[in-house]
Amino acid sequence: MLLSLGAPWAAAEEPGDGTIPSEEIPAAAETAGAERSEPAAEEEELELQANLGSFYTDDFSCTILTEDTVSVIPKDRTLAEFTIPEQITYENVVYTVTEVSFSGCLGITSFVGDSLPDTVNAVDFYGCTYLTEVVLPETVTTLEGNCFSGCTSLTRVEMPGVTAIGMSAFRNCTALTEITLPAGVTSIGNSCFYGCTRLERADLSVCTALTEIGSSMFSGCTALEWAALPDGLTALPGYTFYGCSSLTQVDMGNTVTAISTDDFWNCTALESIELSDTVEEIGQYA
Repeated sequence: MLLSLGAPWAAAEEPGDGTIPSEEIPAAAETAGAERSEPAAEEEELELQANLGSFYTDDFSCTILTEDTVSVIPKDRTLAEFTIPEQITYENVVYTVTEVSFSGCLGITSFVGDSLPDTVNAVDFYGCTYLTEVVLPETVTTLEGNCFSGCTSLTRVEMPGVTAIGMSAFRNCTALTEITLPAGVTSIGNSCFYGCTRLERADLSVCTALTEIGSSMFSGCTALEWAALPDGLTALPGYTFYGCSSLTQVDMGNTVTAISTDDFWNCTALESIELSDTVEEIGQYA
């Protein structure tokens, strides 16, 4: 099915810096990935940490995840390189390090994950504003929510083993121009690439195990020109390409059955889109 949109329609003028004014983004799209800062989420996280406990070593702040695993964050966040241990002993208990947060480590400009122990399966680089490239080992399977959010210098990410990507994982990574996700990805949270204003190409076509994505996935990606979605994906949940004013082509795959509210709102460069025969529902202002 070929849906012709004809000539681009009139739209609100974009500001010169390529950002989308907040008043043009509906609350549902703008706040989809903001769960990290909501009081309820914070209280739940603090309660969990209080129940399991936390402790400090000379080099790390540690949060107990289970009776024998911990998440660590370096104390000195000005360093450019870190040595992450496989295990940490505290009060005669040996804990295995399974998660590492480099949140706010402003000394990091490049990260090659072969220095991580094989026990680590989840990482977080939230707010590492000077980080330009990341190469993760196959043992890392999870990008935590807000993992790279605010990494405004990030241009390259390799993540061959990742299967789960949390909400707002790449939110406001304004230097990122291209992203290719690994074939093993099975889940993507809300607002994953929200506000990546230089992102031009996004290839999800190999992610055939991905059946659902979070809302507002590419909202505000004003430079995005091309995106490929995988066979297996069943729905666009809302605001997927909201405000993608440079978008000219979307390869939808052959399994999408529903297109939701505002999925292609203000995609003023999109003149036509080919829909598969599986599409049964198109939402308001899609």
